[in-house]
Amino acid sequence: MIYVRQPTDEEDVELQRMTRQEVGRVSQRAQMVLLSAQRRNVPAIAAIFDLRKVTVRQWLHRFEVAGPAGLYDAARSGRPRKVTAAVRATLDTLVAQDPAQSGYLATFWTVAMLVLALTKKLGVSLSCSTLRSALQALGLAWGRPRLTMPAKVDPQKTAKQWAIAQAVVEAGPEAAVLYADESRIALLPLIRAMCHRRQPAAWLHDGLAGSRRTLLHRHDGGAGPGLGRSLKGTGTS
Repeated sequence: MIYVRQPTDEEDVELQRMTRQEVGRVSQRAQMVLLSAQRRNVPAIAAIFDLRKVTVRQWLHRFEVAGPAGLYDAARSGRPRKVTAAVRATLDTLVAQDPAQSGYLATFWTVAMLVLALTKKLGVSLSCSTLRSALQALGLAWGRPRLTMPAKVDPQKTAKQWAIAQAVVEAGPEAAVLYADESRIALLPLIRAMCHRRQPAAWLHDGLAGSRRTLLHRHDGGAGPGLGRSLKGTGTS
């Protein structure tokens, strides 16, 4: 093949557009086809663009077979992803466990520790930025969990309050009423920043730390509020 076939009207319009709007190498290929259609031979075209003659013939042949669409580069697969399904599953399992189970002397995971753990378990080396992106994709975030009180409502609260009020009224103004109320005072440990699930404020459950105190109070019907005392204990009354 010395020259390309004459482009159709549609192909000529597309080739002209490609010379103006496409990236450099694609625009150059379109120019080579137009020059060949003007009866410029392969050695002359190769000299104009400082290319090898075999390269010019390759792209002229691509145009003969596929038209202007043949002048584009074929899709490339690129580098395979490092964060595979196995990496995500292992990462999800690690953050749900105590680091001590993997041999680390720590109470919470850091990004650097997770990078080392993945390298040890799967032989995959990830950068810290890649690991942070993987954690975000799993719905995990780095920060200090917020604490909030759980919503606890005694279904018999109203009935108990009315019973106490009725007992006080029936006792009369000269009576002294003794009542006790037991409450749990939780001693919350230091909460540091850690990798945790994105969710509403977390409640630190009672099993971590705390003690019970029984509040004893005396109410004199005619004298107003009386004295109160707090007794520390572990049992319930």
